[in-house]
Amino acid sequence: MQITPDKLRFELIINGISTDITDYVSNWENIKIDYTRDDLKGVYINISNSIDFIGTAYSMLDGLYSANSFNANAVFVVSLRNDVLDPSLTLWAYSELKRVDLDFSTFKRTDYVISLNAKSNSLADLIKANKGTVYDIPVSELSPSDFNYDRLELTDEYYLTIMPYNENYIIGLNPNSNVIPLSMEISEDNLASDKIKQSSDGKRINILESGDYSIKGSALLYTDSTEPEARVFVDFQIMHHRPNTPNEILTVLYNNNSGTGFDIDVDFNIQNFPMIAGDYITINIPIYTDSPEYPGPSNVFIYFKDSSKFTFSYSVKALPVTFDCISLQSLISNILYKIAGSGYTATVNTGLSNDIRLVSAESVRGFSNAKFHTSFEQFYNSMRAVFGLEYDISGNTIAFKPRSELFKDTKAIDITDVTDLELSVNTSHIYSSLKIGFKKVDYNKVNGKDEFRFTNEFSSGVTVSTKKLELISDYRADAWGIEFLVQSRGEDTTDDQSDNDVFFLDCALNGSNLVPSRVVPITGVISPTTMFNVIFSPRNCLLRNALYLGISSSLFTFASSEGLSNIVINGVYENSNVTVNSKLFLPDTLKFKVGEISALPSEKDGYVEFVYKGITHQGYIKELNHFIGKDQETTWTLFCKQKAIITLMYINSEKEVITDIDTSTTFNINDNAELEVTQYEGDTDDYILNENGELILIY
Repeated sequence: MQITPDKLRFELIINGISTDITDYVSNWENIKIDYTRDDLKGVYINISNSIDFIGTAYSMLDGLYSANSFNANAVFVVSLRNDVLDPSLTLWAYSELKRVDLDFSTFKRTDYVISLNAKSNSLADLIKANKGTVYDIPVSELSPSDFNYDRLELTDEYYLTIMPYNENYIIGLNPNSNVIPLSMEISEDNLASDKIKQSSDGKRINILESGDYSIKGSALLYTDSTEPEARVFVDFQIMHHRPNTPNEILTVLYNNNSGTGFDIDVDFNIQNFPMIAGDYITINIPIYTDSPEYPGPSNVFIYFKDSSKFTFSYSVKALPVTFDCISLQSLISNILYKIAGSGYTATVNTGLSNDIRLVSAESVRGFSNAKFHTSFEQFYNSMRAVFGLEYDISGNTIAFKPRSELFKDTKAIDITDVTDLELSVNTSHIYSSLKIGFKKVDYNKVNGKDEFRFTNEFSSGVTVSTKKLELISDYRADAWGIEFLVQSRGEDTTDDQSDNDVFFLDCALNGSNLVPSRVVPITGVISPTTMFNVIFSPRNCLLRNALYLGISSSLFTFASSEGLSNIVINGVYENSNVTVNSKLFLPDTLKFKVGEISALPSEKDGYVEFVYKGITHQGYIKELNHFIGKDQETTWTLFCKQKAIITLMYINSEKEVITDIDTSTTFNINDNAELEVTQYEGDTDDYILNENGELILIY
């Protein structure tokens, strides 16, 4: 009978029943535990080699395989003794070190031994194999909530063109008023809100609702006269009229005095002039002469080039609509079920207090039986880019969390007996530039120029690397995209560019109703008071990824934007540079050997601390391989948390203390000072005082 050391306990779980098989694992000395971090995600703990079962364990597994072949299921559990007695049972207490599913596709049997490999990480393997698969998930399966969307205030536009005509005009010494008939055409994204209406003869633009209006345009016109010797003057005027005022003319909004000659080039842009219901606009072309010898009738023809077009615009907000939205956790839980089946749990912590929801484009458009079309990879890419999240897999749970929770500022273990320390530059997280935000969408609508939630690019100032980092969300957050999808409700055609998209929503509660959150102040957009999803600006996405980006640089200089960038959010310009004051870890790797270690980190996301030649080092697990059944030299690889710390004190009349000294630091010491070195166990040969009285540390 094989007896393992007292500190280890092995269990076999079959059909939910646990059996202690501590005495029936023959190769316990060679069982190896691997700690591996996949990039910036959580640390995976796995058993990397085969396990040999004998005796009772042999019989149990042999019967299980005979009944189920490679489809058999069993769980192997390794626990480590805490060296603390359970006071209620007067027994040793154990902590579970690792539990793994046994992989029966690796089943090997001899007369006395059955060998099986552990699945590296069943959930991680399933995700890896299926992460790119797009699933159609009915919204009705995701516990939806109503989102009351009260709409964006936008700009409606009408296009005005000059109707072709010619008339006989009386040329006199005083200008006559010739009102030009217009043809009015609605723009494609107009809400048809009926705030203006054209008169039946086409000569008036009647205002039906009070508000601020704008008109802009250009025109090129020329005239011809049957009296070529007469000096003819032609003006171009935009007139604002109000009934019950003198001659019903309130003001001349625009006047172009041509002087003599028959060619007139017009270019005007009148912004936000107030009007009230009942007002109207006309375009007048006064014609006159200063030649009294030609006072009689004359045929004057006015021609407009085809390029002559005016745009009449005003602000409007359409009627509210309601559509379904879901929680982040609801969507990833369903995706996880599609990938792995039941028995698995997903959690999401954005690190924000905001109520963040998701909505499918089909729901926004009001489709019955709306669906989400998405994959695990799209969800992860979006969480990573927008919130700075990574995921950690522990057992049957996957947790999306801020990177700071995967690189905690808490000590996991103190390591002793460290040898062969090697420090090297880690360039895997050093980038020369950054693209961050959301994929650009072409709306081909006038209000779409107001959108800022696309991609911004920044320079890190790094020259040692040419790598470019892209943190681009697969899900969208553009408020105008949502508005335009709502406008397309009821259309039979399908917008192939948007119907499969997923949108973020920053929500607030109005009573018991979910509504757009508008607490973050913004300026520089069409309607600051109705804009929402402001927290998803690319700059804000950068700030939520600051710890990661800080590995590369402390300053990210704005370079360009695919959207509107000259806006101000919470008092800060979107196109301003970003200073990063902290980082997850240094761009360095610590690699060393440890002999006869009897403990493993209690907290896999905390930092490891060790002293080497009297200098304290800290780092986060990148890779660790450990034989649990015997003490032998192992290799540890860490992301360096911070520079090595040396605490120095020299005693003089002021009792001055110097702390947190980098290993390359030099500084002056008074002639009569006494030197005391703490956190330092080397010989005096490891530092020197040079001829200038400078202390130089030898590392």
